[in-house]
Amino acid sequence: MTAKQVRLLICKLSAMLAGMLEREKIIRAEDRAVYEYGFQITIANITNALIVLLIGLITHSIVRVLIFYTVFLSMRMFCGGFHAKTYTRCFCLFGTTCLLCMVAGYGVMEFTNVLSAAVISAVLQGLCLYQMAPVENENHPLSKAEKKKFRSINTNVNSKTKAGR
Repeated sequence: MTAKQVRLLICKLSAMLAGMLEREKIIRAEDRAVYEYGFQITIANITNALIVLLIGLITHSIVRVLIFYTVFLSMRMFCGGFHAKTYTRCFCLFGTTCLLCMVAGYGVMEFTNVLSAAVISAVLQGLCLYQMAPVENENHPLSKAEKKKFRSINTNVNSKTKAGR
């Protein structure tokens, strides 16, 4: 399936769902575009969740991959991140990132004990986040106040996550 076909499929499904809500008088016609966009985002998030589950099944690590996904989503809320230009690229990059993290996790665990791996991971993650977060995107610019707020939240969440390890 090409990137164009994936986008068309997601847009058609979203339009169909929003149209159904409009026909049933659940939403107003002037709100339809907002609902279509919301359905597109929801479908993309469901697709990413299915990718995570598939990777978890393939690698026999459902719990580990679900923990990764939970941390990834919560950090992405406050740290921002890369936005691909197409849904297909987004799904491929996300799946690759998830798979690489699972493989790297197994590799680190093979050569170190669990505590050492957690400490190394926490330090590297903290340094990266301190240097780069929040990441801006042209589709989601941040004001100075938002940058300051998200950096503060990121620092607090990052510190508490590390303390909980």
